[in-house]
Amino acid sequence: MSFATKSFVKLAVSAIIVFLALALTFSYSAHAYTSDEATSKIAEADSKVKQAFAAVSDAAEARANVSSLALRLNEAGGLLAEANVVFRIGDYDNATLLAEQSISLVDGVVQEAGSFKTMAESERLSRLGWAALLASVGLSLLFVVSLFGWRFVKNRYFKSVLEMKPEGAAGN
Repeated sequence: MSFATKSFVKLAVSAIIVFLALALTFSYSAHAYTSDEATSKIAEADSKVKQAFAAVSDAAEARANVSSLALRLNEAGGLLAEANVVFRIGDYDNATLLAEQSISLVDGVVQEAGSFKTMAESERLSRLGWAALLASVGLSLLFVVSLFGWRFVKNRYFKSVLEMKPEGAAGN
């Protein structure tokens, strides 16, 4: 066997080994999902979207700005609806993939909604504290101004009363 033939054989064997390794790698990633797997994944996505919706609703009730979370929730709900449609057609692979995309979109929404809610509640308490402080200061100022005003009016009244002449003395 010549040197060129040996090199060609080594190259061919190496190429076959690489091809087989790639074929095995890609054959495992091309997994066909069953109806039960797709149903399970869609149910999991539905549960997570419902949890995220409840968390976002709680944060919105606390007057937090949840517009970014609502957009993500809306997109996840659209993917979940599309997964249900594709599942009914019988395309379990795409239904599972769409459900997984929906799950990945809502992952973290519950935690973010909780932090938004906490932040909104702390801001509300801060505003309430400032309002109570300002009301107290305002009432105190009103009380002090009223005392000085009363004293001024009272002194002026007594002064005008003391300067009056009695009616009986004017006729004498």
